[in-house]
Amino acid sequence: MDHSFKISFSIYSKISLFISLLILVVVLTGSDSNANIQTTPIELNKSSVSNIPYSIRSSMSFAFHKAEIEKQLGKADITRRMKGYSYEIRNVSDGSHIFVMYMRSNYVSDVWRLTHLLSQDSFSKINIGESTLSDVGKIDPYFMEFNYSDQQKVATSEHKLDDDGVMIISYTHSNNTWIVNSIEHTKQDPSAFVAQLLPEDKELLLVDY
Repeated sequence: MDHSFKISFSIYSKISLFISLLILVVVLTGSDSNANIQTTPIELNKSSVSNIPYSIRSSMSFAFHKAEIEKQLGKADITRRMKGYSYEIRNVSDGSHIFVMYMRSNYVSDVWRLTHLLSQDSFSKINIGESTLSDVGKIDPYFMEFNYSDQQKVATSEHKLDDDGVMIISYTHSNNTWIVNSIEHTKQDPSAFVAQLLPEDKELLLVDY
């Protein structure tokens, strides 16, 4: 199954449409205060969770509370309580794992689904100007691709790496196909996803690699 999604929106004029269509809205607010945080009752299930680029999450102001995540996704298989934050791991029947990160206030700061962390070499056969969205999906089936503008025809996706960094891929739309336009390796993940994991949980994501 291809878990990538194409959602076209404008930050100013289409924000309500974005919220109504988005399967999962998870935002890093930059604060551990629950003031002005809103929750939106969106139906979730494990098989529908896809990975939202950090650049998208950080521009929004909506987050789920821990109670809503448990109501929608069921109880976690593993729960970790750390200093200043916590996270949960849920196993999915296809072999993937859903990691849900929480701020001290128990509002979601990050959600990521994967079977294992990828490497830079995982993308060695992705060629700028030639490879397509479908080619990227064969490497990372859980990513969510965002088309920023109907007029600009550009999009982006994000992929966690085993060196604690991320691969950010940009696309342009040509002849009804999304073509890879650029590939950027960022050595430090701005969401610090891997850095927040206990060693044994990181090891869980290296087993299949």
